[in-house]
Amino acid sequence: MLQSLLEQKRALGLYATEHELPAVLTTNQWVLIENVLSILEPFEELTKTISSSSATAVVVIPEITALKRLLGRAADTVRGVGTAKATLLEAVQRRFKDIEKNPLYAVATAMDPRQGSEDETVNDVLKYWHENKTHYYPALAPLAQAYLSAPCTSVDSERLFSLASNVIDEKRNRLSGEKAEMLLFVKKNLPLMVK
Repeated sequence: MLQSLLEQKRALGLYATEHELPAVLTTNQWVLIENVLSILEPFEELTKTISSSSATAVVVIPEITALKRLLGRAADTVRGVGTAKATLLEAVQRRFKDIEKNPLYAVATAMDPRQGSEDETVNDVLKYWHENKTHYYPALAPLAQAYLSAPCTSVDSERLFSLASNVIDEKRNRLSGEKAEMLLFVKKNLPLMVK
């Protein structure tokens, strides 16, 4: 909402001038909006990253660590929102204080070949482990497969339930459960089969 408001700043200013509105946002208020957006932007990026259908547990610890660093960094954009930034940092630290001790996230991060490496050429982590399992890491490959493929949130399964409400509705009330399940399966897995 704030981003849309900021994008329309010029149009709103022109409209306010032409129609002689009694109240408009001041320069300080526009700066405050920009500062609020600057501290909320990392949350939006994190949410998009871990909510994608291809996100796995391997991204959680690095993303949370990056978020904590960003919120902990002093910046010019804290004018007027310093308390909000400090409160958000405290909430993130409290919510994720033991994330490194969680076996799912800790093992997934440790099994990621990109962690601690300058090599950015590894794009598909599961493919890396599949290709290297027999030569280099036969004992670790099953562990990597189990932990690196784990989704980091329940967002994707919730999307599937929402999709079910589109398949089974008032117009398709005679659709059997078996047929509905097959339609959902095809809808969800067809993009994977086409690749």
